[in-house]
Order: sequence, then structure tokens, then C-alpha cells
Amino acid sequence: MPDRRQCKNFNFREFKFAHTVIFAIEEINRNPDILPGISLGYKIYDDCGTMDILRAAMNLINGQQRTENCTKPDAIQAIIGHSGSTPTIGFARVIGQFQIPVISHFATCPCLSNRKEFPSFFRTIPSDYYQSRALAQLVKHFGWTWVGAISNANDYGINGMAGFMKAAKEEGGDQSVSGRTAPTKHFWSAVGWQ
Repeated sequence: MPDRRQCKNFNFREFKFAHTVIFAIEEINRNPDILPGISLGYKIYDDCGTMDILRAAMNLINGQQRTENCTKPDAIQAIIGHSGSTPTIGFARVIGQFQIPVISHFATCPCLSNRKEFPSFFRTIPSDYYQSRALAQLVKHFGWTWVGAISNANDYGINGMAGFMKAAKEEGGDQSVSGRTAPTKHFWSAVGWQ
């Protein structure tokens, strides 16, 4: 196996998500009325900016747990995955072949709803399909005739913008939608929030 790369950045948002999971599991384990006779566990991996997410996922499903003197089988029941759609698409496609559930709290790409391609993917948030439709319905409801939208140059932004523009056309009316995709770093610089 190749050497692990050093992490170069720290994602505080993902760190907060990890602590939320730890807190929830500890609360569930502490209360005997929630899951009587069952204790939940967890392993948390840092994906180092999404570059090592597949390596971490494969390590989880490898089924080996190191103890002091030996390695014993360790059955993983599910993977609570990355918050982004792009990294989730990559590793959910592979992990799905092992029929291990991948659950994401923030991956919203409608493509992940395709059961043939992602048979074991689940999410706790609606797909962007519904968000796009809701935004288009708001535009129609308020009678807006022109809407400008800015998105990031990633799967979330590009697909979200396309979905919104399509939904706005389907809703009909006189509105015009103008979209612009900008890389995150440049966008935040332009608005002075570096």
C-alpha cells in the first residue's frame, strides 16, 4: 500500500460534523431505552481534503481490526460518508458493490438516487432536484421576472444551477434566469470575504 499523504488543510466544517456524530452515538449508547442491549461504535477517518476518501472507505470494509497481539475480523455495518456529492459519488460506486450502506448527511446530487448505479446509497437530506423545483416555484409565486444566480464550479453548483434553470422553464411564466458559475476561491475574493 502506498504511503499516506500528509494532510495539508483542516476542514473545520467536517470536523464539526464528526463531533456531532460522536455526540449522537455517545447519547444513544448512554440511554438504555433507545437501543436496549446494543452498543454503537464508530471509526472516523480524515479524508485529507477528499483525496484519500476511497482509501478510508476500503480500509473500513477491509474487515480487519488490530488488537494488541493479533488481527481479528471486524464487521462494518454502514459508512456515514462525506458531506460532498463529488467524493461520495466516487466511493459510493465502489462500496455499493459490497452491499454496504453508504449514508450521507449532505450529498445532494440527484444522480445518487439512481438505484442501479448506487444500490446502497442513502441520504438524510433531499436531493437537489427538490431544492431546484422549490426555488423555481418561489420565483413563480412572487412573480419575479428576472433572477440572477451564482454557483460554485463543482458538481453541486453546476448541477444545481442547471436543475434550477430547467425547473424555472418548466414552471413557465415570464421569468428570465441568468446563471454564473464561479470557482469558490475567486468568488469569495470578489466579494471581499477571503
